[in-house]
Amino acid sequence: MPTETNVYSRNLKVISLFFIIYWLLGLHPQDNVLSLGTVRFNIDDPRWLPYIANGLLLYFAWRFFIHSRKKVSSSYTSFLRYEMLNRKHKFWCKKLTESAEKDFANNGKFEDFQKLNANDFFDKLKPEQCRISLPSLSNSNTPIKFGYRYIASVPSNLEGRPSNVKTGSYIFKFNYLLRTTLNLHMITLWLLFNEDSADYLIPWVLFFIAVFSIFIRCDEYSISTTLVAQCKNC
Repeated sequence: MPTETNVYSRNLKVISLFFIIYWLLGLHPQDNVLSLGTVRFNIDDPRWLPYIANGLLLYFAWRFFIHSRKKVSSSYTSFLRYEMLNRKHKFWCKKLTESAEKDFANNGKFEDFQKLNANDFFDKLKPEQCRISLPSLSNSNTPIKFGYRYIASVPSNLEGRPSNVKTGSYIFKFNYLLRTTLNLHMITLWLLFNEDSADYLIPWVLFFIAVFSIFIRCDEYSISTTLVAQCKNC
């Protein structure tokens, strides 16, 4: 079995699993006795047990938060950037390129590109003659974060092209529904195939389930401790 290298992740997962198992199996202290290995302790005041356990859960969550904050989002954006840079998903690459080309031709970006290169050649130029490239799909030197930005240029083999052509960089709005679907698709792949998801996301999922189990069982525990106290006074 591989060794867990992230101790903060391991600690939060283990204590959260204890809470979840305790809740699902309906476990409870027996005769106010606490066992630590072979050593058994009688508990005179079991009311403090939930506070101690909850305090430990919150402590491990706080330690994990200090260690892993922002790492989930940075891990996912790096994964998305890598997947798209290597063009592993032709459908999404095609949709992104088409969206950038439409933005360039229809939203005034082509006119801005013409003004940037004030020249008779550009007065006769058509949008489809320009080359649209997305750095996030083609340039490994771009920042790690995936960006909806494209660069407009003129192919060097285009007849009559001047030697001092400037390139234009523009941001485009990707269709909201497609953008949401793209991220859902990539998040699913990240969860299934990226090791970071186990280290940084699953501990938080287990933690919130553990917190949920606390609220589910708090009333039940209050009733059981009251009954124990009444029995002791009988």
